[in-house]
Amino acid sequence: MSIFIAELGFVNYPEDLLMAKTGILFASLTAGISGFIWLYLASKNQPVSSDQQEMSGEAHH
Repeated sequence: MSIFIAELGFVNYPEDLLMAKTGILFASLTAGISGFIWLYLASKNQPVSSDQQEMSGEAHH
């Protein structure tokens, strides 16, 4: 959607359109990578719940 808006805004300015598209794609890539890393680290540090322990057979009663 951002690229579509940029194309409407920079119809007569191809150099500015190229810069806008580059910035949009770079920001999207950066957001995707940082989101993946954040979710990976957040899921890695989660404690194991008692339900998961019972399913894996680690719980000793």
